[in-house]
Amino acid sequence: MKTLWGRLLVLICVVAVSMGAAAQASPLLAFVNLSGQLVVSSGDGGFRWIVTNPGETLVDGFEWADGRVVFAVYDGGEISVRVADPNAQSAYEIGRGAGSSIAFGGVAQNAAVVAFDGRLAVFDLNGGGGGELGVSGTLAEQATNGGMIFFRGSDGNYALIAPNGGSFTPLGFASDPNAPFINLWSGSLVAYADYGIGSSLAVTDANSGATVTLANTGSIPLLPLAWTGSTLIYRGSSGTVLAADLSGINSGANPLENGVDFLPGSATEVQTDGRYAYFLDGETVGAVDLGCLNRGDCLNSVQIIGGQAAPETVLAVSGRLLTYTGYSGNAYDLASRELRAVDLGCLGGQCQPASVAGGATAGYLSPDGSFVTVQDVNGGLSAVNLRAGGLGYLSDGGELLSVRWSE
Repeated sequence: MKTLWGRLLVLICVVAVSMGAAAQASPLLAFVNLSGQLVVSSGDGGFRWIVTNPGETLVDGFEWADGRVVFAVYDGGEISVRVADPNAQSAYEIGRGAGSSIAFGGVAQNAAVVAFDGRLAVFDLNGGGGGELGVSGTLAEQATNGGMIFFRGSDGNYALIAPNGGSFTPLGFASDPNAPFINLWSGSLVAYADYGIGSSLAVTDANSGATVTLANTGSIPLLPLAWTGSTLIYRGSSGTVLAADLSGINSGANPLENGVDFLPGSATEVQTDGRYAYFLDGETVGAVDLGCLNRGDCLNSVQIIGGQAAPETVLAVSGRLLTYTGYSGNAYDLASRELRAVDLGCLGGQCQPASVAGGATAGYLSPDGSFVTVQDVNGGLSAVNLRAGGLGYLSDGGELLSVRWSE
């Protein structure tokens, strides 16, 4: 099956973008194979380690933490939280708890933040102890900035809590406590909102507790989309995409009420690299330089850098490369899709996407931009080497967007 799968993707070209010597080693990624086992692999396939043993049942995914993988399995009627070290090819337990589900929320002060059936807990990554914090709620995927932990309590109240449980700060109630929510960190600033109809947006400084809120005057949820430094890019009232500098949040002013027009209201998949913002607008891939915020001409500064983006697919930016899923013919025919890449050195001039692999749906880029995960028409997963060409086999199937690179 591995050989057949490799023939389903057609490599069209490699993307010639210079890389420093330190970026040449193949990065690691983790995924769950069709047998439900957690696997760590290098992008080129030269390293492969099946972490979980036959018969072990992985619980609710995994996350990377400081070059290691935090995961959980059912063990003895409880959930065992473990850390897998690819360098040593060994795994060890760091904590356990009762329950049937677990959520992972990132790393705070060298401890994994998790929740057993909604009960928050932290465990030292090196096995130095930890336990439950005595509060219950819901964690987002990146619940912490490395210091404080953000969560929505079982009573619907957003709150911050220290990893040792010693500092608890209620932040007010969710607009719709039953709807999924999002939080995005930038330093000590956390922006948050839920996806309920007519939900509002808020930003809190975790150091001071200062909070500003943008009340919703319509039916579209007001959502944080991305940070660039202390500037938040967010979906404002009437659905427009705005930007506001939150560095003065402790002054008593509310910058969210005076956000400037930044991107078309139909923009999705918004990402930044500190110099530009990138986004999808229907089938168009666009970019705008962040200097437009000082000039006040963002909407007129958008540069089109790609087209024919397939619907319901992702955009990825890393290492001065942008990748997305393009198509020719029928956008919903997987065989008509292809991995496309843009060398971001083109910005300000002529940009032309390169067709890299046919019959491919694009996933996420590695942090250095050297590899990107893809899925073929039969569901097989691979990593494409964007610098030297070639495919690193991952699995005959699985969830493309659950494959995660080590940071």
